[in-house]
Amino acid sequence: MYPVLALFAHNAAEIHLTAALRPFVLTLGLGAITLGLSRPVFRDWHRAALMASLGLILFFSYGHVYGFLKPVVALGEVVGRHRYLAVVWTLLAVLGFPGIRLLREPGRTTSTINAVALALLILPTVQVVSYDSRVRQADLAAEKIGGTSTPVVAASEMPDIYYIILDAYTRDDILAGEYGLDNRPFLQELEERGFFLAECSQSNYARTSLSLGSSLNMDYLETFFPRDDTIGMSAFIRHNRVRSFLEQAGYTVVAIDSGYPSTQWSDAEVYLRPRGLSALQAAWAPGATEFEGILFRSTAGVILLDAMPSSGLTALIDDAPKVDRYNEIAAAFTSLEEAANVPGPKLVFAHIRIPHDPYLFARDGRFLPDQTAHNPGYPDQVLYVNSRMLPILDRILQQTDVPPIIVLQGDHGSPEFRADARRMKILNAYLVPERMADRLYAWVTPVNTFRLILDGTFGTEMGILPDRSYLSLAGSDMDYTLVPEDRGGCQD
Repeated sequence: MYPVLALFAHNAAEIHLTAALRPFVLTLGLGAITLGLSRPVFRDWHRAALMASLGLILFFSYGHVYGFLKPVVALGEVVGRHRYLAVVWTLLAVLGFPGIRLLREPGRTTSTINAVALALLILPTVQVVSYDSRVRQADLAAEKIGGTSTPVVAASEMPDIYYIILDAYTRDDILAGEYGLDNRPFLQELEERGFFLAECSQSNYARTSLSLGSSLNMDYLETFFPRDDTIGMSAFIRHNRVRSFLEQAGYTVVAIDSGYPSTQWSDAEVYLRPRGLSALQAAWAPGATEFEGILFRSTAGVILLDAMPSSGLTALIDDAPKVDRYNEIAAAFTSLEEAANVPGPKLVFAHIRIPHDPYLFARDGRFLPDQTAHNPGYPDQVLYVNSRMLPILDRILQQTDVPPIIVLQGDHGSPEFRADARRMKILNAYLVPERMADRLYAWVTPVNTFRLILDGTFGTEMGILPDRSYLSLAGSDMDYTLVPEDRGGCQD
């Protein structure tokens, strides 16, 4: 049980519980089979259990040790090679066999190991329970914040509002300078459709959950989320002030399935998800999930994957999660098109996980699972997004009598730049009525997006906040460094 439970506890914020169901059952089944095969050899349940345990420990620890030793060099030779480690692991299994046979009191040994095993399970179990408890507490706190939003003022017109987050879509100057991609043709197409381009915009935070938690609650995190980690932020993304305000105003909330737990509004009045399997059914579908792939590579199974890089096993373990991700993103664009058919007024929220890595799309939309380099991988994703977004925008504009409000926004910049100011540069484009466009400015940041929209549509007086950008590194999410805007001509 431990390998699956520990991996799930470490990734509880990133995956659904259903992702762990199949590997949990399979690992328990593996344990039972190993025990059953060991019993006839030793003709004693205690010795059989010890041999089965040794085999399982060696199997599930191999990938971890291999990954740790892979970069280690001794006497000019890389230590982390299968030719060395597999031999050592085989010797441990072979030597363990006579050692277990010679034990005088195997029952006492198995009792000790059982106690150790139970103790091992305590930590990840406590982590999962604690995480769930904190998320539930955050849900309650977020509901209170959402329920105390600014009183709704009647509006003469109720335009549809589209908030479209293109994950990790960076600014045109970074695309040109770092990737050699001229994104001006796409931006010009947006301008021809009436969009205002915030040429100097930066994200307020460097992570998706932090960025959307801030923009959807129209404030900086320290005012409503004074914590030292991000646990529970998904609740504030789901029960946010913008959504609450517009629901009270009579808007229908339409959410697109993102495939990312932190940004899934599955409780929306209209929830558009890919046609196909439910989350529970998908957990038992052929092909490994991303969670299962990570788990398998942490075992001795990595020997087979490395020995047969083009085999069916590789397709099952490594390629299947990429296909799922590819289909999920393609379906999100289709769902966004379908959202235009929902009667208004409506708030449409779509977080689409592209151009973020992994880079699975060619610029013409073909599946390219082997792109690992940021260039051309990342620019190809941008060009594919551009080709999908323009027809979708045209359809949205054709479907409504009242001109809609549309925001196209990156939640942060390119995934390549995780530790410097380039991480904060984002696409930020607004299609709003002319009276509202006059209040927009080149360096506007997402925290002020809906302050401007709600003030302009409903006559509220929220005003704008100072535009600030806080860079933080993975693992130190709440440890911020202020990043000033440095693009020429973007003076306040």
